Amino acid sequence: MHKLLEDKASMRYGAEMMVMSRNVRMADGSLLSMELWDTWSEEEQKGYITQFLQQRWEKMSAAEKEAEARRMPQDCFKCGVRNSYGADDTVAMGPCPLVGYTRLICETCALKEAKLSAQPSSMVLNVRPHPEYNWDPTEGAAVRLHGIRSRDELNGRTGKLLKEFGARWAVRLDDSSETIKLKPSNFTPAVNLTFKLPPDGSTTVRELRDMVREKIGKRYMPQQISLWRHGQRLEVEDFDAKWSVRDTLLRDHGLDANVADPTSLVIEVLVADALQENEDLRSEPDDEPDINLADLDLVAKADASSEGGTVV
Repeated sequence: MHKLLEDKASMRYGAEMMVMSRNVRMADGSLLSMELWDTWSEEEQKGYITQFLQQRWEKMSAAEKEAEARRMPQDCFKCGVRNSYGADDTVAMGPCPLVGYTRLICETCALKEAKLSAQPSSMVLNVRPHPEYNWDPTEGAAVRLHGIRSRDELNGRTGKLLKEFGARWAVRLDDSSETIKLKPSNFTPAVNLTFKLPPDGSTTVRELRDMVREKIGKRYMPQQISLWRHGQRLEVEDFDAKWSVRDTLLRDHGLDANVADPTSLVIEVLVADALQENEDLRSEPDDEPDINLADLDLVAKADASSEGGTVV
């Protein structure tokens, strides 16, 4: 059984045996087919075979499991240490679920794997427009509220722009039927760019800035785009102990997957408008169309506009 996970050809052989048996079904009740198998990635195929082997093991009796373990190669598939039944220096070993209970793993390696599996595989970082992000509001746009002093409970909530009334906009809140009138300085586009990054925060600020630039429009020079957190700008460079310039990492700014509150993994992006008007500071045009950050999460226009609404 342990050879089923050795390579892609072995996994395919195992899948063919399962299809021929006609008793292996998918979650929706349909039978596994090779046509479906061929649409999966190698990682998905390995995961399916592993799950099948795990379920097979769980159906065995204690005696069957013991006999199966003795038929397995008697070494740890991670470090290679040998198992000697009955010897005084026997190494504690057991079948490993990571490979469908088809190989043995020693206690030391099992503990290491447990620690690794407990660590997050990635850090999900959210990037939103800075409160001072300059954009042209349009009817029907989704917005996020901020900086409202008279009603602090509104900050962070989202809504839709209904209609402009002089210096204010009528905003209908998403989580209620309330409509309020706000100045443009109290809302930004309700856009959320999500990036999956290494959990240790080893991504540089420069790399993240370039990823954001890819999303909001390559026409901007990198220097035009700045990233902020808790009101502090994330500097792209700083000096090390020897006063040499180095790129700063996200973890230098307290950003990694081990933060106490994952919801605090939010970065704000600001584009320097003064630089946008200077043609000499723009990048060379490219063939790909730019994406306006304000257009990334627009919604359909509201069904009706209202001249009512509380002014805040």
